Amino acid sequence: MMARMSAVASSPAIAIIGAGAVLANPGAFIPLALKVVSETDPTGSQYVVEWIAFSLVSLLPLAVALILLVAARSSAEHLLATVRDWLIPHAWTVGRIIVLLLALALLRNGVSGLAR
Repeated sequence: MMARMSAVASSPAIAIIGAGAVLANPGAFIPLALKVVSETDPTGSQYVVEWIAFSLVSLLPLAVALILLVAARSSAEHLLATVRDWLIPHAWTVGRIIVLLLALALLRNGVSGLAR
């Protein structure tokens, strides 16, 4: 896995963009975004603007990594390697925290919905 990730980092920009787009897929957050957008009761144009904003925000990590790789490749590679080395042993913890925060947000929304 690490060899593949290193190979992607040294690939041409189009390969990095393709791999990043696949890895930055916001799939699990789409139902939540749909719920939040629909709660704002948007008009057609507001709906489009909110989904474009969601798409751009969900791709920010990929965009930052690409800009760093173009602007300062050696320091970006070092930074990305450092983050990767920290994230690998802590991935389960990060995942648990994300799920816990998501559960708390859903619980808060549910309680506030019952209180109305």
